[in-house]
Amino acid sequence: MILLVEDNDKLASIYCRTLITNGYDVHWCFEGREGIEALCKLRPATSLIITDLALPDMDGAHFAELARNQYLYAGPMMAISGALDIIRPECLRPFDASLRKPFRLKELLATVESLIGPGDVAEVAV
Repeated sequence: MILLVEDNDKLASIYCRTLITNGYDVHWCFEGREGIEALCKLRPATSLIITDLALPDMDGAHFAELARNQYLYAGPMMAISGALDIIRPECLRPFDASLRKPFRLKELLATVESLIGPGDVAEVAV
């Protein structure tokens, strides 16, 4: 299960559709607090967290620190942001990977696959 924390509905829809189409289960949350609640419920099944760094209720780096330190999430995390070039390097420490928006969906899939392996895409009979 991928936990996606993204406050842009349109982008979240595109990311979810792309990941699901490629065999990944995705749970989407709009803001950090909602993401923490979902993590508490889904933790054993959560294989990856993808979070925007600019969320309405907290920044993504704070969300990542909470997930790691307070909620003991030890799996991989990926940051996504349109401002990675101006983010302080220490803000990216909790993350295993990052992508700068806008990015190609192929980049998203390649990064996810490098972190948790390929999705479970069932073969379709033709």
